[in-house]
Amino acid sequence: MSRTPRFDSKVKKILNETKSGERTCPLMGKSWEVTDEEISWCKKLNVPVSEQSPLTRSRIMAGFTIGYQWWWNRHAETNKPVLTYVHPATGYRVLPDKEWYTKDFSDKGVEFDSNQSIFDQIEHLKKEVPLLATRNVIDPENSIAFGSFGAQNSYFVSNASARDSFFVMWCDSADGSAECHNVKKPVQSYNVDDSNNVFNSRFVRDSKDVLNSAFCFYTSDIENCFGVTNKRHKKYMFFDKQLSKEEYIEEMKKVDLSSRSVQSDYIQKFDEHLENKTIWPQNLNVATEGDCLGEYLILSNNCRYCYLCIPSSHDLYWCGFTSGDTFDNAYCQRIDNVSNSIMCVDMVDSVGCKFSLSLKQCQNVEYSIQCIDCENCFGCVGLQKKKFHIFNKPYSEDEYWEKLDEVKSKMLEDGDYGKYFPLNMSPVYFGQSSAVLYYLADNEIGKKLGAAQYDPESEGAIGNLSESDSKKKTSEIPDRAAEMDVGEWAGVPIYDETHKRLFAFLKPEIE
Repeated sequence: MSRTPRFDSKVKKILNETKSGERTCPLMGKSWEVTDEEISWCKKLNVPVSEQSPLTRSRIMAGFTIGYQWWWNRHAETNKPVLTYVHPATGYRVLPDKEWYTKDFSDKGVEFDSNQSIFDQIEHLKKEVPLLATRNVIDPENSIAFGSFGAQNSYFVSNASARDSFFVMWCDSADGSAECHNVKKPVQSYNVDDSNNVFNSRFVRDSKDVLNSAFCFYTSDIENCFGVTNKRHKKYMFFDKQLSKEEYIEEMKKVDLSSRSVQSDYIQKFDEHLENKTIWPQNLNVATEGDCLGEYLILSNNCRYCYLCIPSSHDLYWCGFTSGDTFDNAYCQRIDNVSNSIMCVDMVDSVGCKFSLSLKQCQNVEYSIQCIDCENCFGCVGLQKKKFHIFNKPYSEDEYWEKLDEVKSKMLEDGDYGKYFPLNMSPVYFGQSSAVLYYLADNEIGKKLGAAQYDPESEGAIGNLSESDSKKKTSEIPDRAAEMDVGEWAGVPIYDETHKRLFAFLKPEIE
């Protein structure tokens, strides 16, 4: 028996009248094809087919993910500086994680106003309810981290576990490493991407079991190699040429990667080698089953138009960054142990959720933000262990379903149900979100999609860097780190002449 009969009847009528064929995305102005496959997914999840193209939807949702960025915001109660992913120019406030978990924001509940946009009402709540400052799963120790799964003596760690490491994103057990992305067990390694088990190596891509090597692509079980592609079980190779051990040692004596200028030359040489002399695989999927279509699908089954799905993801449609026992989802980003959900971002251990952001252990939650262990909630922000709430206001079970039918029916009539939150509601700076990192968006695309426009260095977001009279330029940075005096360079504002931004080195980073 339907608990929302008016809404269900209207959605069914819309879906029955929807036919496959070409559409034009209203935001980007580009044509796309509505397929029978998409219509079947919408029927399964009981939502209307979107008027936006799949790429537009993916970019909007990815514009809500942290990507890779750190800003100074203000404590919602004391106004003291707090390091967070939430840019202060968004107007959203934050609380340190431990403090946030002690709060109950159900006192911020408001009555549904049928004369006001649903999104405007959620935005009002979002301005009233502070967000988690760092969203750490395991508290970091002496570290700067967001979404930490355990960080010790590490800096600028995002959604990873790391020890004594720098600039680590989407990694497991990084140790003494820097500039690593989507890597399992990088140890004493630098600039490694999409790889497993890398030790004492530099500039490694799409490889596994790499030891004492540099500039590697699509390799496995290699040791003491430099500039190698598509190789297995090899030693002493230099730019894909087999050498003796003695010849390799002599060749490596000429290489000094501690020099930025020398390193830059080898980066260019290896890029040219990849472009002109390397045979690339059709895709970088591993051991997929069923009808899979996408990239970086690992031990996945029936994942269509998906990106970076790892065990045991299956039966997904247009999803990215999935893990755990995740299945029967469409248009979701960054989900773990999630099922029967659509258009959700950053969600863990949840089922039957729709159009939501940052949920954990939730069931049947829609259009909600940063709720934990909630069930049957709509339009809520910052709730914990709640049931039958709409806009943070509690209802009896019967009252909830009656009100929910009214709210969703109104939203459907207004043409809003089925859309994700407007991009200007994102708590992060679009220019450094996952929309730019993974979906090839830029600021011009961001404007078309509705991203908020502001100077990333505004509102005190970069602290006191801009207030210092003592500034250096990137062109002044020595060619070798060994030539840098810690006292002279640590904590000093440096103007990036390429990206027109200020930054500073940390003391341990230079060391």
